[in-house]
Amino acid sequence: MHKDLIEESEQIIKTAIRPQRYQTFLDALKQQKYDEALLMGCKYSDPDDSKLTELLCTLIWHAKTLPINVNRMDNDKKTPIYYAIINKNYNLHFALKKAKAQISETYQQVWSLLISNALEQITAMVDANFKIDAEEIQKHFQKLPHKSAQKSDTENATADKDRLLCISMIIKYLITYHHDLSDTSFINGTLSPFEKDILYNFRIAQIRTYINCMSTIVANLSGSLRKKYVGFLKPLDWITLEQLGGIIKEKEAGIVFKFNLGTINLGEASAEIKPLMKLSAAAKFIEEHSDREELVESAATSISADLPALYTFFQQVEQDRQRDSDPMAIPTKIDRVKLPITRIITRHFNENKFLVELLLLLGYNSVNATINSEQYNEPLLSQEYHLSHDSLATPLGQHAFLRKLQRLGEIFTGKNTDFTEFDQTIDYQAVIHLRDFICHQDESHNKHFIDELLQEPSKLQQIYNEDLPGLMEKISHFIDLRDARYGGYHGDAVKYWDHVLQIERAQATPPEELDPIAEVPQRRASVEKEHEFKQAYAQARTIETFKNALSDDEAQKLEQTCCGILAGTVNAPDTKERGQLLKPFAIFKKTDRSLYEQIVKIMVQATTRPSTTEEERVEARKKLVEAAKQRLIDKENRLTGLTTIRALVAQMKQTPERQHQLNPVKRIAATVEAANNIKRFLIQAGYLNHDLSHTTMDAWDKYNQGVNQKDLVSLLQENHVLNDALEYNAGQLLQHLETIRGYKEADFCQPLKHDYEAIRSLRNYIEHGHPLIESYDDKVNTHLSCAGQRQKIIAPELIKLIFVLLPDLQKIKTEVERNEAIKRGVSPDLQPKPVMSIDAPTHLNLTGTGGLAPLVMPGFFGRNRSRTTTPTTPDVSSSSSFIL
Repeated sequence: MHKDLIEESEQIIKTAIRPQRYQTFLDALKQQKYDEALLMGCKYSDPDDSKLTELLCTLIWHAKTLPINVNRMDNDKKTPIYYAIINKNYNLHFALKKAKAQISETYQQVWSLLISNALEQITAMVDANFKIDAEEIQKHFQKLPHKSAQKSDTENATADKDRLLCISMIIKYLITYHHDLSDTSFINGTLSPFEKDILYNFRIAQIRTYINCMSTIVANLSGSLRKKYVGFLKPLDWITLEQLGGIIKEKEAGIVFKFNLGTINLGEASAEIKPLMKLSAAAKFIEEHSDREELVESAATSISADLPALYTFFQQVEQDRQRDSDPMAIPTKIDRVKLPITRIITRHFNENKFLVELLLLLGYNSVNATINSEQYNEPLLSQEYHLSHDSLATPLGQHAFLRKLQRLGEIFTGKNTDFTEFDQTIDYQAVIHLRDFICHQDESHNKHFIDELLQEPSKLQQIYNEDLPGLMEKISHFIDLRDARYGGYHGDAVKYWDHVLQIERAQATPPEELDPIAEVPQRRASVEKEHEFKQAYAQARTIETFKNALSDDEAQKLEQTCCGILAGTVNAPDTKERGQLLKPFAIFKKTDRSLYEQIVKIMVQATTRPSTTEEERVEARKKLVEAAKQRLIDKENRLTGLTTIRALVAQMKQTPERQHQLNPVKRIAATVEAANNIKRFLIQAGYLNHDLSHTTMDAWDKYNQGVNQKDLVSLLQENHVLNDALEYNAGQLLQHLETIRGYKEADFCQPLKHDYEAIRSLRNYIEHGHPLIESYDDKVNTHLSCAGQRQKIIAPELIKLIFVLLPDLQKIKTEVERNEAIKRGVSPDLQPKPVMSIDAPTHLNLTGTGGLAPLVMPGFFGRNRSRTTTPTTPDVSSSSSFIL
C-alpha cells in the first residue's frame, strides 16, 4: 500500500526532466503526510506540468487503501478540487471526482462554465471542413434504412450501396481528423492547456460515436453482402465489427459496470483475511472494470492504427459491388484485411465480459463487505442475487436456476478464450450440451427429460452445491494467472492499455501475419509424364478445330493450369471441375481419338486417388473408430469436476423414445404451460391481480404504483430470481411458435401471421442478447438498481405474451386437441386432457450466424414502424416493441 505508492511515485519522478522539482512532494509522501502532499500539489498544479498531475492522480488512486482525505481543507478553507478548478487542471479534477471529492454547487457551476467557454472557443477555431464533413456524415447516416424495416434481404440489399458509402465517409473522417490526437492542424489558432484537454476528450467521444455508427451500419448490411465478403475478414468476421461498436460506444450514465471488492494486500494480510487472499487478483480485476470507461477511451485511441486497412477494404467492396451486378459472384481484386488492434480490443474486452458474467452467475461474493467501505457507496454483489438452497425447492427457483444454467452454457458456446484453453480438465462441452438440452426442448426427448429433472430437484441441488463451486475455483485460479500475465491493474488506464497491447502483440500474432514456410510441392505426375502432356498439348494447339475453340490466351491458361496440377503447384480439381477442365479436348473424340485419350489419361491418372481394396477400407475405418474411442477415453481421464452435469448430459444423449417426443398436442400444451407460468409467477410476486382486468404494462404499472408497489421493470431489476424464471419461460414459449404458426389451427392468430419476425427477434434477444447494445451493463448487471436496459426491452413483451398471445394459444390448443382426437376416432368430448406439469419448460433452434440472426436492434419493432428508421441504438425507454 504505502510501499507501492512510493515505488510508483519514484518511477514517475525518474522520467521527469527536472526530478528535483518534486523532491518536497516525495518527502511528504515518505513521511505519510498524504493530505499535506495532496493539498500542496493541487494548489500549485499546472496543466502543463504533466508529471505533477500524474503524481497527484497516483496519490488520489491510492486513497482507496491509504488514509487519504480528498476533501481535506487547508488554512484558507480550500480543498484539492477547488485548486483543480482554479488551475483549470482537467485530469486532476477528473481523478478527484472519481475519488468522490465533494464540490459545492457554486464551484460545480464554475467548472461547467469553464468547459462551456472552452468548447465555444474551440468551436470558433475549428476548420470549416471539420464541421461540414461531420454534418454530411450525420445527414447520410440518418437516411439509411434499418434492415428490420425491409421485407426481404433482396430489398435490404438495395441500400447497401449507401451504407458502404457512409462507412467509407466515417472511416475517412476518423483518419483525417483523429488519426493522431496530438495533431491540431484543423484548429486555426493556439489552444490553452485546458482547451487542449477539452478538445482531446471531445475527439475521443467522437471516435467512439462514429465507430459505433459504423458498427450499426455493418449490422444492417444485407445477408448476401456479408456472406460474400466475410472471408476477407478472417480470422475475424462481421460480428467482430459489431462487437467493436458495442465495446467502444459510450455508456449511459447510471449503467456503467462498477464493482468494488476492495484491495487485499498479500504481505499485510491478517489472520482473519488469510482465507480471502486468493481474491487479491480478482480485486484488481474488478478495479479494472471500475475504470472500464477509461480503458475503452484508451482502446478507442488505438483503433486508428486499423482504420487505413479497413478503409481500403470497404472501398474495394464498394468498387466490387459497382462492377458486379451479381451479388453472389466470386469477388475479385479484394485484399484480405488485417485488423490486429480490432482483434485485440474485441478479444480483451469480450474475455473480460466473459469472466464478469461467470463471476456473477457463479456467485463471487464470499466477502461480505468492502475494505474501507466508508469510501464507497457501491455494494458487493447483492445477496439477493444468489439462489439459496430453499429456492431450489420451488418452481420459481427451479426455473430461475435452469435459466442460470442456460446462461452459463451460452457464455461458453462458441467462445475460444484463454480461459477455455488454459484448463483442459474442464468439460466445457458438457456445460454447452446441458444448455442446449434446456434451451431446445422442442427437439428430441429434451422436454420430457427436463420435466423429469424438475421432478427430482436433488440433481439441481448437486449442481448448485458441487459442480458450480468447483468451476468457480478454476475461474479464480485463471484470474490469478491472468493477473500475472498483465501485471494487474493499478489505476492508470493509459499505461495499462499500452501494456495490454504490448503483451497481446507479442503473444497473439495472427497466423496470417507469420512468415510463410515454404513447402515442397507434391507432384501428381512424374516429370516424364508432364513432358508427355506438353508434347500432346502442343500437337493439339496445331489442330484447326482446337484453335477455333480457344483463344491464344485461353489455350495458354489451360496449359498452365494442367501443368500446375501435374506438378502439384495447383490444387487438384474435384470430379466436376476436372470434367470442365477437359471439356475443350472433347472435340478430338472423333477426329483424333488417340490424342484425346493420351491427354485425358494423363490428367485423370494424376487427379484420381489410388484405389484401395475392401479389406484396406475396412481396416482404415476400424483404425478411425479406435482412434475416436481412444480420444474419448483420454478426454474422460483428463476431465475433473462438473460430475452431475456430465452425468446428466450422458443420460440426455441416449436414444430418445418416440413416446417422449413432442407431437402437436404436447407442443401446444407446453407453449400454453410456459405462458401460464409467466402469469402465475407475476401473480405470486404481487404484480398481477386476479380481480383486475388490465391488459397492458402501463395499466398494471399504474395500479402497482397506486398501492405502493414497484413497476414491472423495477421489480425485475431487483428480483433476479423472478426475472430469470420469467425469461426462461418466455424462451420456452417463443421457441415453439416457429412450428405452431404452421398449424392450420393457428391461421386466425394475427401476431403469428404478421409479427412473427419480431417474435423471433425477441426470442433471439432473450437467449443471446445483442453485440451492439450489450457489452457489460445490460445482461450481467440485472441485480443492480442502476441496470435495467434489458428489463426495459423484455418487460412489456412479457405482458403481451400473457394478455395478447395466450388467449389465442389457448384457442389453438383446444382446436389441436379436438382435431387430434378426431383423427384417432375418439370423441373430442371424451378425450382425456393431457396431464402436464405446470413446472415444466420448452425451447427452439436459432437461425443465422452464431445465433444472432436475424440481426435486429430491439426497439425497432411494431406494425407501424417507419420504413426508413434510423439505424441507431434504440431508446429502450420508448414504447417501441417486439410484438404488435
